[in-house]
Amino acid sequence: MGSDVPKYARIKADIIEKLGASIAADKIRPGDKILSETDIIMDYGVSPNTAKRVLNDLVHEGKIYRVQGRGSFLADWQANGNDATDRPKTIGLIVPGVTFSFFAEIAYGCERVARERGYTVTLCNSMDVEKEAEYLQRCCEARVDGIIICVAGVVTEGGVGHPAATFKISNRELLTQVSSRIPTVVLDQFIDGIDASFVFNDDAAGAVEAVQHLLDIGRRKVVHLAGPLGHAGSDARLEGYRRALRGAGLEMDESMVKRGDYFERFGYEHLNALLAEKKDFDAVFACDDKVATGAYTALLEHGFRVPEDVAIVGFANETEPLIRGLRFTTVDQQAERAGAEAMELLDYRINRRSRVPHSVVKMIPTRLVIRESTIGAPSGVRTAAAVQEPLAVG
Repeated sequence: MGSDVPKYARIKADIIEKLGASIAADKIRPGDKILSETDIIMDYGVSPNTAKRVLNDLVHEGKIYRVQGRGSFLADWQANGNDATDRPKTIGLIVPGVTFSFFAEIAYGCERVARERGYTVTLCNSMDVEKEAEYLQRCCEARVDGIIICVAGVVTEGGVGHPAATFKISNRELLTQVSSRIPTVVLDQFIDGIDASFVFNDDAAGAVEAVQHLLDIGRRKVVHLAGPLGHAGSDARLEGYRRALRGAGLEMDESMVKRGDYFERFGYEHLNALLAEKKDFDAVFACDDKVATGAYTALLEHGFRVPEDVAIVGFANETEPLIRGLRFTTVDQQAERAGAEAMELLDYRINRRSRVPHSVVKMIPTRLVIRESTIGAPSGVRTAAAVQEPLAVG
């Protein structure tokens, strides 16, 4: 390059050549931290202004991106049109278990959008925190273009069912490292301090609508079978329960709230405990349909009629429509839509790797589905989002 070419341009060309060689030798990959302004000043003997101009040009050309306070990172040259190779685009989708219809619907929505955008989805069925860590590492080794994850965790502080049952994200540090290298979208849980976008269901609004429905049909003593403290969905549903009671001028009774997990056993055991304590209640708002199923089983064993004696509302709309001859009123989280929105966000992040990363939070609305376990809200009191399904015949 001739001497008439500005010095900053010669330095930029030299850096691009060296980065290209390192990429070809597989020594660096998108997301890796690379040279700093100080490095350029020291290596090329230029002023801070010249070093800054070099970096700004590299950002503008899609070679690197910068994060304030953290440094400069290698951009995805292929995604930015700088690589002629035709490597297939792959997404790692990590979920705790596709046996749950909620996660299966997320996977379906994600895969549908991914296929439209030219990606292949690799489904990772994590089930527990150890497998989740293994799949995160495998995604890094496989050099996937992006990751969508529903984080696994453990219940601590006394364990499942304990009043202080708490959800803990075990792989926070690993996820922080991975998300700094690979575009990442997290579903159903906010994790502070990681470079990711987030998709949530508006569970608080869904819970308000569910409890308001119970109040509208005349119930006043509503038990809440809540999930663990610290899980975003569980905390939001509890807040919605409280908000609905406050809105109706009803006093909150903490003894009517039982914490646990999202499985049928929890609903069964805690309904039995409430009955043993001789608690007076006429409705149950469960954090999940499986929990509602356990509560329903316990009520039947004790001779209660549902919904005549006790009305039940579940959450997630993921059980079989008919449970022992009864269909549950529930809150539909629109999981397929959440999966599709997550893939849309991930595609956005992948194709903008040269820009300063930023988090986007997307909220998915819920809808109340009214079925036989609550009799059905009287005409005129259902909210606009409620869907009343026809009752079963016979």
